[in-house]
Amino acid sequence: MDNRRLAKDLLRSKVMSDEEISCINYYISLLNENKSSMQTLYTRWELEEEYYSNSQDDIPRRPNTKANIMVAAVEGLVTQIVNPNLSIVCKGVSPEDSDFASWGNLCLDWVFRKNKMHKKCSIHEKRRNMFGAAWFKVTWEYGFAGQGIPKIHTPSLNKIFVDQKIKDYLDIQEADYIAETINKS
Repeated sequence: MDNRRLAKDLLRSKVMSDEEISCINYYISLLNENKSSMQTLYTRWELEEEYYSNSQDDIPRRPNTKANIMVAAVEGLVTQIVNPNLSIVCKGVSPEDSDFASWGNLCLDWVFRKNKMHKKCSIHEKRRNMFGAAWFKVTWEYGFAGQGIPKIHTPSLNKIFVDQKIKDYLDIQEADYIAETINKS
């Protein structure tokens, strides 16, 4: 073991119990297995992105080898979904909820505008139409406007890993883990 690994393990043992360390190691091993099993999917996504950006190779003596019909299809669908005026609507369940619903409507609309959701929905829908999957990730940014604000992100698909036991996206809540890999700073 190198010195860096020993230092990391020592730091870990100061803030975590042995049970927590073994649990984290277990999930890291699952994540690494998941990454390797998704390599074929990444290869397919890269090829689809290459076709979308129209950067595939020309084939000599074959006309129209780079006719890009994928852009028109994907962008047309994205435009249909995202171009109508996107808005938030809150409705109360009972009559006494109506005041709170209007307040909630104002707050959520403000968060929607601050997060530039029109652009993020466009990115999300492009990924969903091209690859069949897309994610929104919501985090809390403290200190914004004196309080905080929910920040909505559209993470890249090759950075999100869902427990491999999930075969149907409708059962996503049954996953033991959903992990996003991030670059260390």
